[in-house]
Amino acid sequence: MSANEEVSIGVIVLLSVIAFLGFIGNILVCYIIAFTPKMRNVTSLFIVNLAVCDILYSGLSMPLKLISMVNNQQWTLGNAGCKIVMSSPLCCIASSIYTMIVIAHERRVVILGGLNNNSMTMRQAKIAIVIIWITSLAVSAPQMYEYSTYEKIVLNNPLEHVSQSSSDETMNNTMWDNLTESDAGGAANEEIPENKPLIIGGGSSEEIILPENFTDYHFETSCGSHGIPDMFEEVYSICIFVIGYLIPLIIISVNYILIVRYIWKTSHALTKEGGTSAVSKNKVKIIKMMMTVVVVFAVCWAPFFALFVREEVLGQDNSGDSGSVFHSIKLTFAALSTISNPIIYAMFNKTFREGYRRIFHCKLGRANRVETTGEGASITLSAQGSTS
Repeated sequence: MSANEEVSIGVIVLLSVIAFLGFIGNILVCYIIAFTPKMRNVTSLFIVNLAVCDILYSGLSMPLKLISMVNNQQWTLGNAGCKIVMSSPLCCIASSIYTMIVIAHERRVVILGGLNNNSMTMRQAKIAIVIIWITSLAVSAPQMYEYSTYEKIVLNNPLEHVSQSSSDETMNNTMWDNLTESDAGGAANEEIPENKPLIIGGGSSEEIILPENFTDYHFETSCGSHGIPDMFEEVYSICIFVIGYLIPLIIISVNYILIVRYIWKTSHALTKEGGTSAVSKNKVKIIKMMMTVVVVFAVCWAPFFALFVREEVLGQDNSGDSGSVFHSIKLTFAALSTISNPIIYAMFNKTFREGYRRIFHCKLGRANRVETTGEGASITLSAQGSTS
């Protein structure tokens, strides 16, 4: 087993464990909020939406991605699976960060408005969530257009046949990887046309030129970006970075800066006058909790956006290589974001801590009762057996 294969297996195992924990953790968050009457408020509704985003990512997008990694770049999930795997992470990211914008706005209105604030109603919050998901789908829709399955030409004995080609030859040759499924079947049974070298891979992957009239190859189905207009990837990636990460973080930061400044000013003024703060400790804790969620989210998804722009702009897409260091970092940090929120909620919120304890205590209690009942039953049977 090569070093690259060992890294691939390690990454797959690590991502599987993180995805499982993230899925379970966010299910518990939804359960606690649903069955705790005092948590049925606007902020909690948005927290549920954040949890749903992580559930979809850890329970749908990540498993499909792991399946493709296990299959070692041979795509088996079909064209629909290709589009889902490639577009769903961005949809979940967008929904999460736009939800954080609304939470920050709602908290600012509540805190700064005081007794005269026009806080958001539950109905308004539900409408906001619908708008968030529609916007997120619109942001990620171009990736459904960009990514699809194609037939990739693969050498049977690459070490024997591939030779170095000059950069000029590589640039002047026509791409042969943009084949449809129907075209691929016919092309595989024919000799390679003269003066039309083959290129391994597709889209942004590395190009390798084969000698002319070479037939020692086969086709594999792959999922990637191909057959799109020039500059599409570059323009789209920069737009996504700006409207899906940079601007939302700026808006969120401005809202929380205004909140913190207001709390500091009112607390400082009231301390001088010997009064108490107009902002309750509970509201301050919620603000701290949500600010921590935003910071952790920004840190965990920074590698994803940085490498996303790098791959699209520089044409260095190594997303098919599960042993790639950059790709492993991107996926690991993104997966860690799914388990961060349940932990942060437990750290800052007593109700969540009590909810977790209640769930685990209930599970342990049931297990102990079953064990005790089983032991009691075996003792009774033994006693009956000895009597007879």
